[in-house]
Amino acid sequence: MDRQYIEDRRKLEADKKAEIAALRKEYEKKLSEKTTAEPIDENTQRFESYCLNLYETFDRLIEFVRTHRNINYNEKIGAMINKFTEMWEDFE
Repeated sequence: MDRQYIEDRRKLEADKKAEIAALRKEYEKKLSEKTTAEPIDENTQRFESYCLNLYETFDRLIEFVRTHRNINYNEKIGAMINKFTEMWEDFE
């Protein structure tokens, strides 16, 4: 019985190693494909950077408001969103 347990355990370990090796190979393939992809132009990078910065800032603002619920910021945030909406409409 102990011998069967040891054999089963070895098979499981071998299967696990094979699966990890396959995942590693797949990951390395995807990684190599990413590094050979066409570079993103500077304007696209800048746009994505601005968007990320805006989302992160807004997320921090919302988190701040959540932690300071004793102060009502709803009116100020509403005014800010309305201003952003006006700016966007002027742009379009």
